[in-house]
Amino acid sequence: MSHELAKRGKSKLQRDFTLKHVYKAYESEHGNDEFRVDEKTFRDVIIYFNKRAMQMILEDARELILPYRLGSLRIVKCKMHIVNNKLKVDFNTSRKLGKTIYHLNDHTDGYYYKFHWRKIGCNAKNYKAYCLQPVREYKRKISQLIKNKQVDYFLQ
Repeated sequence: MSHELAKRGKSKLQRDFTLKHVYKAYESEHGNDEFRVDEKTFRDVIIYFNKRAMQMILEDARELILPYRLGSLRIVKCKMHIVNNKLKVDFNTSRKLGKTIYHLNDHTDGYYYKFHWRKIGCNAKNYKAYCLQPVREYKRKISQLIKNKQVDYFLQ
C-alpha cells in the first residue's frame, strides 16, 4: 500500500497511516463481500472499539491482549526511585516559588503510572524499535482516576 508522507516539522510525529488508508486496504480485500460496509460505518466501528478498549484498560484496570501475537497493553504503577535528581519538575509550583520543585507523588505513596506495552512473545518485525505514545486525553484520564482513588493498576 502506498501513501504520501507529509513534511515533518522538528520533533513532530507523523501519522503514516490513517483510517482512510486502513479503509482502502479493507475495501481492496473485501470489495465484493456480502459483509462489506461503507467508510462511515467502518470508521464508527473502529472508533467505538478503540474507546471501549481504552475504557476497559483505564477504568477496569484490565489488560488488552493484542491479536496476532503483538503483546498486550495495560497500565502499570511503578515505585519512584530518586537517583541523580531525575524527577519530573513541577513547573507551575516552581514558577510561583522561584525555585525548582519536583513532583514527589505523595498522593500516590511515591508511585507513578504509565501505559505499558508488554512485548513478551511479540512476533512483529523490529518490534523493539516501536514504542507506545498514548494521546494526552488518556494520560489525563489516568491522573483523574488516581486522584479520585477509583482504580488501582498492575504493579511493575
